[in-house]
Amino acid sequence: MIEMISIDTNLCIGCPACFRACPHGLIVRQDEGASRTIRFSCCEVDCDICVKICPEKALSFAEKGGETKIVLPLQPCSSCGRFFATKPMQEKVRSCVSVELQKDSGGWSWLEACPSCRRDEEGARAVREILSRRS
Repeated sequence: MIEMISIDTNLCIGCPACFRACPHGLIVRQDEGASRTIRFSCCEVDCDICVKICPEKALSFAEKGGETKIVLPLQPCSSCGRFFATKPMQEKVRSCVSVELQKDSGGWSWLEACPSCRRDEEGARAVREILSRRS
């Protein structure tokens, strides 16, 4: 039976769980400019991994044909300005991480920074720490 993924756009946060889990490559995520598009193709196999793995329970099956897609705006990195995450994704992480851990001791909010800038900041911090121990 050919089934279609149905997406509840009120629940989807645009995270990578479903497309990373799909063993058939039928879910495609594309970031372009300030938006993220996730496309769901018809599924001809008896598989429900994407539905089960969705942390927000936004996916279900429907007996429809064609492609379904959702487009979500992306938020810019506070350091480099590159678009990297959806606001609902940031809010989800913010709700799961204690307020004390959302900023470093200097007040820098890692939640607002892209993975590349986070790595750069952590690397620079580690170098500063090592150099301060040598003095």
